[in-house]
Amino acid sequence: MATSNLITKTLGSIELSSGSGTPDHVSSKGSLYTDISSGQPWVNSTGSASGWDPLIKPGYGEIYISANAVSTTFSATSSWVSTNNLSWSNPGFLNGFTQSGTSSSLQLLTNKAGKYMVTLNGSLGNPGSSQTYDFGIAVNGATPSNNMYQSATILFLTPSDYRNINVTGYLNLSDGDTISAFARCTTSNVSINIRHATLIAIKIY
Repeated sequence: MATSNLITKTLGSIELSSGSGTPDHVSSKGSLYTDISSGQPWVNSTGSASGWDPLIKPGYGEIYISANAVSTTFSATSSWVSTNNLSWSNPGFLNGFTQSGTSSSLQLLTNKAGKYMVTLNGSLGNPGSSQTYDFGIAVNGATPSNNMYQSATILFLTPSDYRNINVTGYLNLSDGDTISAFARCTTSNVSINIRHATLIAIKIY
């Protein structure tokens, strides 16, 4: 939505302004604008009407599991299951998120909505036979979308074989949304041990 109800004050060579909607007015380089309808601040980087860039409101979160020995089990082939039976921790790296539910999810706090880069890394192993697994990022407990999971085939070896799975994608998150790690076995219903894992979200804008 274009700017309406624009109010501008000059401070030296820059302008401080506010209005409703995305800024589309000419202003000097370095000028600041606040969209009062959303609370989003903007800065003009070029001095033109198209030179407005949103100022990022910091938002980030991280949870992890380490040296886990509890298996994740599947009721059926290709059935996604939550990892909420595992003991996830956080290193205090939370701004805009809280660790929620059974501590297996990151939940976005109020006024932190936006686009986030989300990364999931896990070390999976200890199957009873050679199987293929998917590891992915769920939003609000829903099935991970096609671009939010990756696969690996883990061989049955002695000692047990482990494979790393890395998932990175971008999500538009709203206030109150949760993100968490889900897994499935696509070749059988053989359980898996998620030995180590980290789930990280960082706000892009």
